[in-house]
Amino acid sequence: MLRHGHSPADHQLHQVARIGHRVGDVGAQFMLDGATYERGAELGFTGLNFYAAGRGGVLGRVHADVVVAAFAFIGPAMVRNGWNEGLALLDPAEAATEFIGCGYEWARTHLPAGWSDGSYDAERFVALVRRATDDLEPYGVPLFAAWRAVPWPDDAPARVLHAVHLLRELRGGVHVMAVMAHGVDPHAAVVNKSGAVVAEMLGWAAPHPDVVAHPLHEQVEAAEAATDLQMAHALSVLSDDELDELAGLTEHLRG
Repeated sequence: MLRHGHSPADHQLHQVARIGHRVGDVGAQFMLDGATYERGAELGFTGLNFYAAGRGGVLGRVHADVVVAAFAFIGPAMVRNGWNEGLALLDPAEAATEFIGCGYEWARTHLPAGWSDGSYDAERFVALVRRATDDLEPYGVPLFAAWRAVPWPDDAPARVLHAVHLLRELRGGVHVMAVMAHGVDPHAAVVNKSGAVVAEMLGWAAPHPDVVAHPLHEQVEAAEAATDLQMAHALSVLSDDELDELAGLTEHLRG
């Protein structure tokens, strides 16, 4: 996945972190939106199973363990249940289309506020994301690669959401590799970041890793730094001015 070049400067790493945090926040909002759950229920899904089948559907009709490997931070049992339920309801490609379609509809209501006042150029944001990702070799980031193969929508809000989703899947895949490389178990990473209650909502069953008695701060910080470094390399096709511009445009996203 990585492009070769000089080591990123601190400023570049800072901008990459800004972009990553914002697209992470905005990109997750349609997944948590009530309308997405309602559409999933209309299709026959229960609980979070539409998420598993829809987000993973771009991978094709694969074994559930492939989706577990790609998601990493969602409890394996929850992923397997959701995926297998999805296979019984819809073709994976159809599930993915329905899922991202919910994202596009959410974007048409929420994302225009980020650019309709004239301060935000939606198509410039999309162009910069495409310049950074269209030709990127997707080593180790299968979900990003699969979502990149999905055709782009036509209208500006949906295109912004699509670009956000690609950046989110790219960073997410890179982060999985970084966390594992620094010896942090995904279950422990979720508990460390969000606590046991959220971990259980995401399918991780007790007993949970004791991150108080065995703190992970150093490993987690190192994994975050490694993620930003890899993303800086991945986005290095952008000039410093373009990276600054992308970071600024990303900040205007107000889901």
